[in-house]
Order: sequence, then structure tokens, then C-alpha cells
Amino acid sequence: MACLGASISPLIMLSEDMWKLLPEVIFCMLAIFSGLIAWLLPETNNARLPETIEDIEEMRYKKK
Repeated sequence: MACLGASISPLIMLSEDMWKLLPEVIFCMLAIFSGLIAWLLPETNNARLPETIEDIEEMRYKKK
């Protein structure tokens, strides 16, 4: 995703010729959309994250 963003961002900056604020609007909309999607991730939804290797192994064995 980082490579895709690095290759597309100069093209988005070229859209400034159509409307001066268009690149800023596009980047802001992407940031807001990414934040909303990240808010729905299971790790951020009141879930306890593993802190040690033992916690990870314990979660792994509980799933089986």
C-alpha cells in the first residue's frame, strides 16, 4: 500500500490544474476514510491485545 500511495500521490498533485483545492480534498477524504475503517477493526473495538509471547500462545491454543 505504501508503494501504491507513493506512486499515486504525484498524480493526485497534478489534479491541482483542474481545481486548486482538489489535491487537499482528496488527501483529507482518504485520511478520514482510513480513520473510519481503522475504527472498525477488531483490535480497536474494546479487545485486549496480547502483550507477551505467552499471551499469543494462549490465544492460539484456545482457538483450536
